[in-house]
Amino acid sequence: VAGLYFIHKTSLVFLVLLASELMHWDRKKLMLLVAASLIASLLPVGELAVWLAKVPVFSRLSYYLGNADSYGFWDFKSLPRLFLIALALYHYDALVKRQALPKRFLDTYVVGISIFFFLRFDDLIAARLSIYGFFLAILVLPAIVDLYDKTKLMKGIAFGGLALLCALYLEKELLAMAGQAGIAKYGYYVP
Repeated sequence: VAGLYFIHKTSLVFLVLLASELMHWDRKKLMLLVAASLIASLLPVGELAVWLAKVPVFSRLSYYLGNADSYGFWDFKSLPRLFLIALALYHYDALVKRQALPKRFLDTYVVGISIFFFLRFDDLIAARLSIYGFFLAILVLPAIVDLYDKTKLMKGIAFGGLALLCALYLEKELLAMAGQAGIAKYGYYVP
């Protein structure tokens, strides 16, 4: 993690995810964490951070808090994350009991997505930092589908739907990142 810090400062979120592995999570504790993150998303943290950025020591924060006006969790960016957290928490006990994947992956997945709501005062920072935990969807969502004993056709449709969901979400993130970086909207693909 220390080496990654020199590449980009957001790699420090790995420390949060690693520290979260030291905790003994269960479904109830994760639900409390999600509830706390949703409450934090309603607080005017962005205004406080902008005010704090006026202090010379914290003046560099103002660069990152240019659009500190996002509050709440009932919008297009938050609802899919809430759905994925609810899906993971609903199936939490069955996934742990069946040992479909390591419990720490499931815990890190919920903690990683919850980071988005804690940092909701700036959508750019929140999305970029929560992506580290969100990538575990590649492991968690198929494990959830495997819990259901359906026919091969239904599993194929479910896996195809999950692959499409992940591909569309990745495309959205790539377009947002390209737009924020000033790259042409459809020109970031490598030929």
